[in-house]
Amino acid sequence: MKEKIVFNDMSEFLKWNFLNPASDRVAKAFKLYYSRYVSDPNNMEYVWEHYNSRSVKLVEQSKLGKKIIEVGCGIGMNSMFAALNGGKVVGVEVKDFDTEVAKEQLAHIKKTFDVEIDCTFFCGDATKLNLEGPFDVIFMQEAFHHIEPRNKFVNWLKSKTSQNGGMIIFQESNALNPLVQAFLFKVRGFETVKTKTDPDTGLEYTYGNERIITSSSLATLFKLDGYQVEPVRYFRVLPTSLSKITILRYLAKIIESNSIIRSLFYFIFLHYELVLTRQLKINR
Repeated sequence: MKEKIVFNDMSEFLKWNFLNPASDRVAKAFKLYYSRYVSDPNNMEYVWEHYNSRSVKLVEQSKLGKKIIEVGCGIGMNSMFAALNGGKVVGVEVKDFDTEVAKEQLAHIKKTFDVEIDCTFFCGDATKLNLEGPFDVIFMQEAFHHIEPRNKFVNWLKSKTSQNGGMIIFQESNALNPLVQAFLFKVRGFETVKTKTDPDTGLEYTYGNERIITSSSLATLFKLDGYQVEPVRYFRVLPTSLSKITILRYLAKIIESNSIIRSLFYFIFLHYELVLTRQLKINR
């Protein structure tokens, strides 16, 4: 008897996958990319709450049956969840290992639940792949700051956004947060762009080395091309390492629920979500 799909949110979907990997390789990938989540998934209320919030806009568009591409999809969890909610989804990632893991877990989900979902994964540079566009939604979670050359990629995004209300959803680290900047500087120094080689394919690619950008600077790259900017949503003040401390969680929720604090002290938040919508093209 096949299982019934009962994922109310992204955290439930991830937890199921952690417990039901398609193979040892997939299980290792979960531990690599979701190390803290996998280690104690049932004791991370604060983290899961924010993780679920990151998929709200994506799920809303998926339920409308939109054509979606996730650039920098990693091992494909967001793409699969969007497809399970009705989206027609393409996931793109430059690392061959990631896309192979995504394909394997996707096949496992389809078999387990006896369901056909519209989700396909491709490995490579999105700007060089022959991807059929335009797309209703382009989704990027912590990915834009890794993609180079940036100007070329921005032009590609514009060319792949539907002119009839197409949407781009960026979720990025908050470059205005001094602690985030200090941590990233410690990790990468001044080397913000570097060349990497995929160990599985041997292909070289240019990589943005934690080259984070402010929401205003990112929005400016699109404003002159007919994109409307929704109010930026800043979220989450606690890193995962501190999120299990009760008093800190309590204080964080007070801060995060206060609209005045959010509007005046947005630089203390760790992440932001920027949504750009291309104005509808009116046929005369």
